[in-house]
Amino acid sequence: MAKVNPVELSGSHQTTFRLPLIINSEKRFGQDITTKSHTKDGEVSFHLPEISDEDIKKISVTPDVHELSIKEIIDFYVKVGKLWGSRNYDLRKDAVLLAERNSGYSSEMIEHAYDHIAGIFSKQFISQTIKSEIQDEAFLDDWLKVDSIYVHAQPRGKVLHVLAGNAPPISAISMLRGSLTKNSNIIKMASGDLVTSVYLASSFLDVDQDHPITKTTSVVYWPHGSLVEEKLIHEANAICVWGGKEVIESTKAKTKPGTELLEFGPRRSMQFIGREAFESKNVLSSVTDKAAHDLVLFDQEACHSPQLAFVEGKGNAEKFCDSLSVSLVEESKRLPKGFSRGDRHAAISHERILAKFYGEKVYESEKTEWTIILSDKVQRTQRHPLGRVLYVFEIPDLKDAIHHIDKSVQTVAVFPEKRIVELRDDITKRGADRVTIIGRMGYFATGAPHEGIYPLSRLVRWVKSR
Repeated sequence: MAKVNPVELSGSHQTTFRLPLIINSEKRFGQDITTKSHTKDGEVSFHLPEISDEDIKKISVTPDVHELSIKEIIDFYVKVGKLWGSRNYDLRKDAVLLAERNSGYSSEMIEHAYDHIAGIFSKQFISQTIKSEIQDEAFLDDWLKVDSIYVHAQPRGKVLHVLAGNAPPISAISMLRGSLTKNSNIIKMASGDLVTSVYLASSFLDVDQDHPITKTTSVVYWPHGSLVEEKLIHEANAICVWGGKEVIESTKAKTKPGTELLEFGPRRSMQFIGREAFESKNVLSSVTDKAAHDLVLFDQEACHSPQLAFVEGKGNAEKFCDSLSVSLVEESKRLPKGFSRGDRHAAISHERILAKFYGEKVYESEKTEWTIILSDKVQRTQRHPLGRVLYVFEIPDLKDAIHHIDKSVQTVAVFPEKRIVELRDDITKRGADRVTIIGRMGYFATGAPHEGIYPLSRLVRWVKSR
């Protein structure tokens, strides 16, 4: 099996691992770059090699995979997905152990994320994604007649994926998009997730070490401010950049004219809880169980994580908080919160103290695992501490919450589902891209646009002939 084999180099006080770069299926280890993570057991260091001029030269001549049929590409990723669908797969087991040390997420959260990756690589998900975004997969293989012309979707060439470290499935979905559009992939690991993409690409070798996708996938890393960044940005024909404002603005500034740039983040999300949730204790318990899952997923670090909840009806917000407190205790057992540095604990503790000073009601775990703040001051939530902190507001009608939405909002989850129809126009006109149901905020349905676009259609060149 094509194991990455990170090597422990030092003793118990500071554990150190090596991770490779992967250049067109070839692994290269080194100790030129060191990044550090903090875990409950202490500091962990990761050594990686620098990208050499020879690496960049190899990447620059990497072909696309235009000659592969879309069926061959789908079959390849389905095989990868089947490997990752087993919790006993050696590379996955190693990745879980290492990702826990690198990302700070609990092993339970990482297992949950890797289960999700297996689903992303399922034939059903892939086929429906192509159908929704390209309309007909035959456009990717051939020239189709459209009225009086013939149209074909050709690859752009090389896609650079600048990843964020807040959600492991980002690695899978981004590289899949590059391959389905028959581009070659250059994947830049995030310091907060050095593990997932390099282990995924290593599993390609277990499927077929000579497959064109294996041979045209590179996984790289560079520290902030490295000259390598600009060189690889200039090699790319398209760029998918995930993360915060700083990385997106930096990438945009270095991108040459004519390069397709797809931006993902940063955003925040909300929950709308209708009065129907309070028809019975059973209904309310079911709703708060789902709301709790939305909140704990990736420890509230993802764009789809709810930061605010608006509850309809006099006296209902307190009932919601009481029930959500019980749900969070149980959900935190299933998906425990990962390691947080002292400054993150301090930020949450400070927010709790501030809320009490304002006279707001605070529901809290014994430590800082989760916090609910029943508030009437929406304006002060712009500086959110994250870490499973939810602000709850009581409103007479769900429509009263809509004016709090702007373009910074990605997802609004609504209960009950039947009320989505009455609210979705106003929610999306204010700037949100997605309206979904409670409990599904972290799961994007097949066929759904992402950040207001269909990414596959942007990663191809639509060409025509008579």
